[in-house]
Amino acid sequence: MSAAVDRIVGTVPVDRMIPGIHALRGLAAVAVVLFHFTQLTPVPVPESLRFVANDFAEGVYLFFVLSAFALMHSTERHTGRPQWAKTFFIKRFWRIAPLFYLILVLVVCWRLTSGGVVDPWQVFLNLTFTTAFLPKDGMVPAGWTIGVEMLFYAIFPVLLLTVRTMRAAIVLSIVTMLATCADRILLFREYGSWANFMVPSNLCFFAFGILAYRIALSDHAASRRIRQIAPIVSLAAIIGLLLVPESYPLRGGAALIKIIWGLAFALLCTWRGVAKSHRGNPLMHYLGERSYSIYLLHPLVIWLLRSRLQNLYSMLVPIVGGLGGWCVCVAILLAVLLVGCEATYRMVELPGIQMGGWVNRRRQSQDTCGMP
Repeated sequence: MSAAVDRIVGTVPVDRMIPGIHALRGLAAVAVVLFHFTQLTPVPVPESLRFVANDFAEGVYLFFVLSAFALMHSTERHTGRPQWAKTFFIKRFWRIAPLFYLILVLVVCWRLTSGGVVDPWQVFLNLTFTTAFLPKDGMVPAGWTIGVEMLFYAIFPVLLLTVRTMRAAIVLSIVTMLATCADRILLFREYGSWANFMVPSNLCFFAFGILAYRIALSDHAASRRIRQIAPIVSLAAIIGLLLVPESYPLRGGAALIKIIWGLAFALLCTWRGVAKSHRGNPLMHYLGERSYSIYLLHPLVIWLLRSRLQNLYSMLVPIVGGLGGWCVCVAILLAVLLVGCEATYRMVELPGIQMGGWVNRRRQSQDTCGMP
């Protein structure tokens, strides 16, 4: 696909793309897919890959950090334009809602056709993206992150106008980190593991993304020094976290280790967030472009394939061993998933983005002409 075509149909305009950040989206999406593969199928995880089951769920927190970073990069330059916040909200709604609503409709239809019950209140909460306060009522598999994201979008314009310096971003990160720690501890006592999926438990990850953006694009001497050490420190931190024993206290309960993951991801985004003029790795660009479809579709695809993958694994183990069988099952899962993602990317995501652009252009045209 040419650069000219990408300008029209891509999810990120070529002149605003940061290849490293775009690639991390794909990495985060694949990590979450692999984690849920270990949780939603009976295919056993090879002992050498236990870290996939233990830690790849943290890909959702990388998404949060990336989201804040990318929104700062794409939106800050527009803050001087008339009604820029309204333009922002319209763009984000049409970017997120179409595919989310499609999956929601599929879930509702499946419940009705299988004799299940559909609670109108639950449907309302999902339609309004407010399940981040009541995650038990989420109907879209893994959709709790979308509720958290949408509520972050609601406050983002305020943050964009107030957190304008690296010092302000540091203060925000410290305050939200302390608040997130406290919220996780208190909410866990009341809601157990559901506390992980609530807005207060995830505040700091977005603040980390804003801080990473300020550091990555700053000419300050301190920022340059941080960028110099970010590659080594971020990779060392991630490898170290992968090696943390399953019994480590911070893994349990309120799962405060996730905040440490967030800091490691912020450093990773600082390293990969330096703007480049080229596309970057084609495979990672492809996965990054379709990361939203990958994230929302993968639980459904895993559920549909789980029995077939289990049978395939049983056939392969005597031939290629447990590790080989697991890898083949993962490869087949990803292949099927990407076929479905290609369809939703082209038929739902891109038209949704184009519709958001059309709504904004029409609104701006009416404002210019003085129409009601």
